[in-house]
Amino acid sequence: MKEKDNIFTLALKLFVICLVIALGLSALNYVTEPVIAQLTETAKKEAMASVLPGCELTKANDNVYIGTTDGKTVGYAVNVITQEGYGGAIEMIIGFDANFNMTGVEYISMSETPGLGTRAKEESFTSQFIGQPAKAFEEIDALTGATVTSKAVNGAINQASQMAKEAAQ
Repeated sequence: MKEKDNIFTLALKLFVICLVIALGLSALNYVTEPVIAQLTETAKKEAMASVLPGCELTKANDNVYIGTTDGKTVGYAVNVITQEGYGGAIEMIIGFDANFNMTGVEYISMSETPGLGTRAKEESFTSQFIGQPAKAFEEIDALTGATVTSKAVNGAINQASQMAKEAAQ
């Protein structure tokens, strides 16, 4: 009988410990979630200012912002998330001028392989898109060892271009 009491006591202690930890983690999440959301929103606004410098940004829809200068549309900043990355989702802010040529790209989040997929952030890769309309994958220089990431980024650029064109109508 004593052994059963010990097992019950141990199980109860373990339950209480797990409950306290779960409540602590929930409280921590409750406190940090708005801060993280605010920091992410700030990062997105800074990225939009980077891909469309000197513009006043107006929200066209959930993902597209129209950049204007002196009341004239000069470009579009598009927030796009692709799930096609090798390491998972890639979130980017992509800028286009009024002719839908890419003006810049900023990465908000990426979980690609360090040293391979993360090279998509480097100017040597992104520069092939700047000043150009969206391209087919066959037209770009993919990253060696990171073809999946290259396809994901190119696909996101094409998707963002289409979203910007739809917002322009």
